[in-house]
Amino acid sequence: MRISEITETPQDLLEGAPKGFSRFSFPGGQLQAQLLNRYLWDFFKNRAVNLKAPYFKEYLQIADLWLTEANEPRTGVPIQDTHAIELSEIYQEKDGYLSSHQVPSSAYDAGWPFPVWCYPPGFEGHTVAWNWCGPYGLPALFVDWQRAPYTGEGAIKGWSFQNMENGGITGGHWLLKSTGAAPSMTSPEGMEFDSFCTPFIQLRGICQTDIPLMADAVLQWRREGDKGFSTQRQVAFEIDPDNLKEPGVNAVTGTNHLLARLHQHPQYSGKIAQLRVVFTPKDVRNDYWLHEFFTVYDTRHPINCPIFIIASWMQYQWSGDVGFLRKNVLRMRKALAWQQREFHTLKMNHVRNTLTGHDGLPGFTNLPGGKKRIEFGHGIGNNYFDICPFGYDDPYATSQYYKSALVIAEMEEAIAQHPEWRIDPTEACNPRQLRSHAAKVKDVMNRKFWDEKKGRFIACIDQNGKKWDYGYTFLNIEAINYGIASPEHARRIIQWLDGDITIPGETSTGKDIYAWRFGPRISTVRNTEWYGQGWFAPENVPWGTQVQDGGGVLGFSYFDIIARLRSAGADNAWKRLQEILQWEKEVRDAGGYREYYKKLGVTLQGGGTAGGIGVDFEFLESSMLPAVIPLGFMGLRPNGEELAINPQMPAAQPEMALHGLRFRDAELDVQCSNTQIVLRLRKRGGQPVIVRLPEGWKDQQGRKLSTARLFAEGVYGFSKG
Repeated sequence: MRISEITETPQDLLEGAPKGFSRFSFPGGQLQAQLLNRYLWDFFKNRAVNLKAPYFKEYLQIADLWLTEANEPRTGVPIQDTHAIELSEIYQEKDGYLSSHQVPSSAYDAGWPFPVWCYPPGFEGHTVAWNWCGPYGLPALFVDWQRAPYTGEGAIKGWSFQNMENGGITGGHWLLKSTGAAPSMTSPEGMEFDSFCTPFIQLRGICQTDIPLMADAVLQWRREGDKGFSTQRQVAFEIDPDNLKEPGVNAVTGTNHLLARLHQHPQYSGKIAQLRVVFTPKDVRNDYWLHEFFTVYDTRHPINCPIFIIASWMQYQWSGDVGFLRKNVLRMRKALAWQQREFHTLKMNHVRNTLTGHDGLPGFTNLPGGKKRIEFGHGIGNNYFDICPFGYDDPYATSQYYKSALVIAEMEEAIAQHPEWRIDPTEACNPRQLRSHAAKVKDVMNRKFWDEKKGRFIACIDQNGKKWDYGYTFLNIEAINYGIASPEHARRIIQWLDGDITIPGETSTGKDIYAWRFGPRISTVRNTEWYGQGWFAPENVPWGTQVQDGGGVLGFSYFDIIARLRSAGADNAWKRLQEILQWEKEVRDAGGYREYYKKLGVTLQGGGTAGGIGVDFEFLESSMLPAVIPLGFMGLRPNGEELAINPQMPAAQPEMALHGLRFRDAELDVQCSNTQIVLRLRKRGGQPVIVRLPEGWKDQQGRKLSTARLFAEGVYGFSKG
């Protein structure tokens, strides 16, 4: 066997792709290779944007880190370097939580952009805001805030001041002038709100004469029944440094974002009657320009920390960049500690999410006659599937926590073997204890969250003890991907997806689970009752026309194939990939994804439209699919120093080749069968490439070896037995 040469025919040429861009060839299966090659290049070059948003990072690391001659389309920077920069720039709060880096909104800056204070209608008595010159982002879409006393001149009425003068709204700001020590403003009476719905409060404005003085501000509150304000009911504001263009000023709004963390204060409870902002104890005469003042739900996502850990370790595994690791190791440790502290994982051996409102309860109750009662503050979103209230005892977050704990254990073991790296020992974890803990987490996951009758993992157990399950395929295949599903449970999950097991009463069973062809429906049971408060009329959206209710996401086909490869074998996984590639061919023949589904009467989500299928535009995870070849069938596993290869080829395609694999700073071509591996080192890089082979394999001289060092550019061959 030798490295297959790519024949430069019109069918193989990728328009606009660099000559050395990664591509595949399959002897006897060139049509499949051509489809994958075009798919790989198209989704890379047409990617809408690369973002710091953590929820993309694992997906894009899977898709990109192994590519050669792959420069970020807008900047020309190698995509691997782009990811390293963006991971290092994800903002981490002092307690270890990592920002969601979502679109601007009048919401928690480091969280998800919704739910926001003014949605849904009927928020009075639960939340409150004064928008003198705002709001920003999503609240601006809703009409209910656009009236007194929530906006403009109407939002000024009723405020009282001490050592301050009201200068009115001018120049796009509400101008307040301090006239003495401890200048303060007190909110109007009669605008009560619920402390449960308002764990945070944010003030946006700027001290025009002395920007740093905004950091001196404190927030006081008066509850119903309190006679007045007190320093015992007071917290200091924090200035959010995320997305700064100058110290203390947000780049989007041009103001300070002052956040008051109230949720853990013992006297912040019940109905809140009034608020008071004391700007500074000093007798300094300043002009304050204020924009908005609003209550904030806790929209932090529990998945940010584990995904950051997983993606950062993947970055090191492929690059071997100790400098990157040194820069982020303390951040990774703090991210793990945040999960353990906030979600009680060391005690529970699973994630129990007790962030305010992340309780697994729906955000509304269906009442007789088609009426609804909004359950304000409940069912706050937790992950990629943002309108569903995953939370409290949460198996999806548990899977990711499990993987992140094992990653930290592997990282600490590597650091211990390399004292010359001079890695910061602060908050170092004990890898043996972490692995023991992870084993307990796996055991609890497979007992507590497994539905023996249905043969799959459930969605969550809410804080009242109710189990919720809508047949979430993504949760189950990712549990296999992360290795937390037991072998028997993994086998049964695949049987369910393949239609070998039919669950009575399910909306989708058998072949219909793959009605979208490229992958399984996200869910298999119609859901009209389990959503957060921002999606309170699901019965008006037909089954399959909302991604999270019977819809589909192309990118998750990667996890589907990896799950099959690990639990059902290469033949099963390859069969699924062939079905996807046949669909891909038909899509191309029809003029593209949107034209294809338009003819079927199906609307795709993305680019500003709602729909049932996520394929293009903001669905960056679609880039993952081709990675099933190197990371799945070829069995490539980097660890930062070595590249392990363990082929698992299907009978229908016993040989595959990848032309262009980047590992550290080297470039290789790889060709595999179940009995032979041929490598061509086409660019050596700064160090020899160390390849770890399956047990019992030999080199061309017949010598058994576990690792091989590729010193010089050229071809190297290895065989089994």
